[in-house]
Formats: sequence, structure tokens, C-alpha cells
Amino acid sequence: MRGILLKLSLILAGTFVGLTLGEVIVRAFHLGHTRTVFEFNDNLTKFKPHVGFMNYYENANWVEINNLGFHDHDRQATNDNYRILFLGDSFVEGRQVDIESLFTARLEKKFAAEGQKVETINGGVPGTGTAYQYVLWKEFFEPQIRVDHIVLCVFVGNDLVDNSADLMAAADSTSDSTIFVDSEGNVFGRGTQAGRARKIVNYVCDHSALANTSYESVYRLKKSFQVTAAARDGANVSEKTGAQNVATAWESSEQGTIALIKSWKAELTAKKIPFDVVILDRPGKVYHRFESDFITRLQVACAQDQIDCLRLKLSADPYETYSFDGVSLGHFNYRGHELTANELYDFLRSRHGSIPSRARS
Repeated sequence: MRGILLKLSLILAGTFVGLTLGEVIVRAFHLGHTRTVFEFNDNLTKFKPHVGFMNYYENANWVEINNLGFHDHDRQATNDNYRILFLGDSFVEGRQVDIESLFTARLEKKFAAEGQKVETINGGVPGTGTAYQYVLWKEFFEPQIRVDHIVLCVFVGNDLVDNSADLMAAADSTSDSTIFVDSEGNVFGRGTQAGRARKIVNYVCDHSALANTSYESVYRLKKSFQVTAAARDGANVSEKTGAQNVATAWESSEQGTIALIKSWKAELTAKKIPFDVVILDRPGKVYHRFESDFITRLQVACAQDQIDCLRLKLSADPYETYSFDGVSLGHFNYRGHELTANELYDFLRSRHGSIPSRARS
């Protein structure tokens, strides 16, 4: 019995030493990080304030999160500056580059060079669609952060899928969004309440970089098995649901997304807050007919409802503006953020050239 207990003690001690050493290595060499997100209002999943982590996808970059939980400089709840909030997904978040290289930071510098006190606040959250971004505005920003102007960035590559529960389920989407929009533009869905097992996993991941990194690796591996090339053009949706059902799902997402944008515009107009839409294209601009139809319908709706709309041109060569990991094109690279800032600056100056007096020095 003593021999068995001794062996068990040695195994436990060795396991403890191994895990401790692994934890030290992961933290010291930025190979991973503890859990960086939390559930806000049991509804929105967003970054914890002032966390940092290493991004290795598309471009190695240390990502710093500000006091509000976004990839941006720290922001005050209110001040005398003219404040423009940019909402969108991972293209707005821009974890592939440092904060100073983000198009929002570059844009702010351009206004500062003119002597104008304009803040361009980054509110990008990866893996989200328009429905989530609307709830983020209503539940997080509007109650506690003064904003004078909103720019909604719509990424055509996956926002329609992220806005639809049916499309997400059928396409095996990698997004974890649980907030969607119906064909009338009504937002529905909420974050799911974590069970006991999930709470235990979250607690461990909150305190162990090794455990959280291992969990994230397994999770990404699971997602990679779920996603196929057909998911990107909607073909696997058709296989699972039938041509008629897939058409209905895409059309419902198109109609609902546009209806939500129109009602959001009306809501902000009543509060005298300007609202613009920026269309972000998938690298290469290759779309199936539902996505192409959505772009056209969105631009028409913006014109009808007097929503200023910009479709980014960037560069004719997508390899110049999008990151490339050796397999496929991804998010904006440094040049992409620079060109985006230039286009946005010209757009905002031409459409909103009369900056409120408090923005002037």
C-alpha cells in the first residue's frame, strides 16, 4: 500500500510540476492567455477591459484591449470632443494590426492634424452581425458612453449569415452569435445562460492560460471540421435545406437586415445622431446571387432613407490590402487600414463637412 501511495504521490507531483511549468512557458512566451471575454448583461459576449493577448492568425500582433473592452485607446464616458462610433465585426476590430495602425486610429489622427477634436471610437466585435451590433449599441454604448455619430460597417462576406439563425445552423458557421433578426427587422435571441459544467470550464480558463489555450485550440479544431469551402458560397446550405428553403432563408436575412438598418436610422434621427453605412467587401469581391442582391438592395435602401453610404474601393489588387496567410486572404493588413482611413476621411468630410463647434479647437 505504501508503494502504491508513493507512486500516486510521484505521479501527482510530476503532473503538478508539468502543468506549472507549462503555465509559466505559455505566459512567458505569449503562447496563450487566460479567458479574455465575459458575458455583459447575460446577453453580449465581449472582451474584458484591459486584457491583452497575442494574435497569431494572419499576422502576429499583441492585441491590447481598452477600458471599454475593445481594441482601441482608452475612452472617457463623455467629453467635449465630437465622437464617432464605428460598429462592426472583426474587420473593424482589426486584431491583425496594432492600435495605432487601425483605420479608426488613423482617421482620428487625420482630424487632429486639421485641429479638430474628433474621436473615432472602435466598437468592433469579431464574429458578430448587424443584430448583435444594434444590441451592443442599445445595451452597452447608449446607456453609458456619449456618442455623436454612428458608422455601421457591414461586411458582406458573412454578416447575412450571422444575422440569421437558420443560415448559421445550415452553414455550420464559426460565429457564436445568438442574436438574430427576422424578416421584419425585429431583433431576437439572447446569450445562453451557462450551466454548471460551463461555469467550471470558464472559471478554470479565467485563471489558467494553459487551460484556456488548450480549450481554444480544441474548439477551433472542432469548428474547422464543421466548415467546408461550400459554406462560403452557400452551397452546403442548399444541400441541407433544399433550394426553396435556402432562398427563403437568404431573402429573409436580406430583408430583415435592411429593415433593421432603416429602423435604426429612424431611431437615431429622432435623437439627432447622424448614421452612416460602410460596405466592406469580401477579398476578391466574389459573391453568390443572394449576397450580390443584398449589396444592391442595401445601397438603394440607403438612398431612399437618406443614409449616407460608402462602399470601400481600396485597391484593385486584394493582396495589397488584405492579409494573406499562405492559403487564403483574410482581414485588412496595414495597407488596407491606411486606404480605408483615407476613404473614410474623404467620405466624412464630403458628407459631414460641417463639424459641430465643440469639435473645433
